[in-house]
Amino acid sequence: MKNLPIFLIAPLLLFLFLILITDLANAVGGVFIYMLVMGARFLLEKFKKRKENDTKGSGN
Repeated sequence: MKNLPIFLIAPLLLFLFLILITDLANAVGGVFIYMLVMGARFLLEKFKKRKENDTKGSGN
């Protein structure tokens, strides 16, 4: 739950900033790319934790 502000507030602020300097389509695209990167980072951290737990429990 500590990442909740990152997933909610940051895209909103990014959208507001982008809408000021570009048009609506570019602002939505920028937020979409941001969410893809954040989702990929979250999945990578989850994968690393699972991999770490698998190697720790195997006895190696």
